[in-house]
Amino acid sequence: MPIMLDLSILDQPFALSKAQISFYRENQYIKLRQVLPPEVLDHFRTIVAEKVRELNTQHLPLEARST
Repeated sequence: MPIMLDLSILDQPFALSKAQISFYRENQYIKLRQVLPPEVLDHFRTIVAEKVRELNTQHLPLEARST
């Protein structure tokens, strides 16, 4: 039986400072630390890694690829 993970944190707002918003507007990215607990990150890390492996069409090692 799979362990049930509480993902309700994904529905919670996360406040950004004016400085963070300004940085995002200028750079088009922002790095937010400690927004999600480690167990939620681990959950999605696993899902994303599985999907990347599933969709990967490259089967040669990087050093053997032309691009």
